[in-house]
Amino acid sequence: MSILVAHLAEIMACYGLHGNPVTVDNQLCISTKDGLLAVHIHSGDKEEVAWAGRCLSELRHRGVRGLGAIQRTLSEHFSVEINKVKLYLTEYTPGGACDSSSIFEVRAIGRLLGQVHRASEEILYLSACPAIRVAPLWRDAARERVAYWGLAAHRYRKGERGEAVRELLRQAEEALSRADELALRHDGVRVISFAGLSYGQFVYMNAEHQVYLNQSHACNTDWAYTSVGSLLLDGSFAHDRGLHFLAAYLAVHPLSEVEWQLLLAYLLYPHEWATALDELVRGRPALNSREAIVDLRRKNEWMDWLNEEGSALRRGVQQNPPALLSLPPLESVEKSAIVPALEVPLEVEKPVSRPEGKITWKRFPSSPRRS
Repeated sequence: MSILVAHLAEIMACYGLHGNPVTVDNQLCISTKDGLLAVHIHSGDKEEVAWAGRCLSELRHRGVRGLGAIQRTLSEHFSVEINKVKLYLTEYTPGGACDSSSIFEVRAIGRLLGQVHRASEEILYLSACPAIRVAPLWRDAARERVAYWGLAAHRYRKGERGEAVRELLRQAEEALSRADELALRHDGVRVISFAGLSYGQFVYMNAEHQVYLNQSHACNTDWAYTSVGSLLLDGSFAHDRGLHFLAAYLAVHPLSEVEWQLLLAYLLYPHEWATALDELVRGRPALNSREAIVDLRRKNEWMDWLNEEGSALRRGVQQNPPALLSLPPLESVEKSAIVPALEVPLEVEKPVSRPEGKITWKRFPSSPRRS
């Protein structure tokens, strides 16, 4: 950070900024009259930052709000090199970290992610993703991990620990088998996504009553269902907040039948116990076997409930498909490298006014108390 502070005047000159350095949430920022700009060091290729910058710009042009965009320099570049250090600036919005306890935040995040995924197909068609920003296929890493966990199954064969390891391995293998079979038909759609998604990555601004993702500059391309699955798991399966998230997401970006089944296969995989199983292989018995057996049974009950209620949500979306996102007038937005390709009159479906129905899904039973 000291290097950045030393060259702050040069950085601001490249962007035509006037402001002061401040540290917010351990992040060096420049405080300007228009808000905060976070300063980032980048070790990769400039095209990687440029791709992310173009994607975020195009998402904003399509009316998607809540993502921290990458600032352009005076020469219209997304990054700059000063004293052999590559840098870029992003919009930064301070606020309280979101979690799954607030239904508004859960639904707002689901809606925002759905908007990003819905706009992705056209944006990615116009702007090819650099190889380094293509997320690896989750099944490949998951399969390697299952083979690694097999060592724990040989070491721990008896008692509750052996039972827990065998059941977790069985569920992991079943999840991968289902996903492989589904992928032969269709492996889902690549969309603009964000690595390691969790509710805590988003912040809530009370004044604007909106959620923001400051780390949106770390975007990549991944399957739509893996991003949805990550947030469903992050919200825990002990309550129905995940269904609120799913309802908001599907209302904007419906999943096909194959994508829905791929999502269920992804959720079936024991992501929550991965670290504990890794430690078990290393000879560090960090797995609470009795608790794992109870929680795994609880998760399977939750997945049956989610499949039933989620399928009902999907049927409702199919009967009332979402209207097309309206685009702002082209003359009112800043030109970018890929906007000219969009300068064709588009017929935008007018939003249909429908009465808001009351959410009537069956609540997931509360967790039983452990003695």
